[in-house]
Amino acid sequence: MDELITFLRERLDEDERVASTAGDGGDCGTWTTTGETVDFDQYEISGFHPSTGAHVARHDPARTLREVEAKKRILDELEGFIAEAEDLPQDERNADKAEGFGILRLMALPYSDHPAYQEEWRP
Repeated sequence: MDELITFLRERLDEDERVASTAGDGGDCGTWTTTGETVDFDQYEISGFHPSTGAHVARHDPARTLREVEAKKRILDELEGFIAEAEDLPQDERNADKAEGFGILRLMALPYSDHPAYQEEWRP
């Protein structure tokens, strides 16, 4: 389980690093879309299908950073939950650890295309 937690922390750190440096020096502003054009505050790129432009604008670095922060907090809570399970009777401990590990596996699923992802983690 420690290996999966480490994997998740590394992926979240990568996501945070990329989002923090997006744009010009990390000041990426607010991304918006109009038709086939995405406005990145500093410049515009056109030629996107409208739904692609909307997707790009919706997943701007500011949102990614908020998601990373939320996922890191969830990961911290899960680690605490799993650690507290050690103090429970055997049956409850096993059930709680299995539940925590199941949630961790779900959190890792978006990274299943990463070379360090292990297939045994797949839910």
